[in-house]
Amino acid sequence: MELETFFSDYALSGAYFLFGICVLGVIVFPLVQSISDPAKLIKPLIGIVLLGGLYAIGYVINGDAGVSDAFYPLVESFPDLTESEGEVAAATVTRHVGAAFFVTTILTVVATIGILVTELAKFFR
Repeated sequence: MELETFFSDYALSGAYFLFGICVLGVIVFPLVQSISDPAKLIKPLIGIVLLGGLYAIGYVINGDAGVSDAFYPLVESFPDLTESEGEVAAATVTRHVGAAFFVTTILTVVATIGILVTELAKFFR
């Protein structure tokens, strides 16, 4: 059995299975444990809503992001679509990636500021 065949037949399926187990462990089991004390769910829900809001802001900001020349190979990766439909699909992907970059940038800035404030507060104590 070739290595490529092994990865495409078994290893990738195993990785998906393990990913599913991880998703269950991260999302489902804490929810099951929170049923006994629903007040514990408020802080995580606030965080999820804030992340969703940041993503929505990033999505709106990237509304006019067309398809740059660098993304035309992405247009070609949609072989079943016409060229204009492929451009729309690639523009949508570009818009989602831009929104994710926006969220990442904001969270990086917030984390950096938090680290600086914490270190300065320790220094002046």
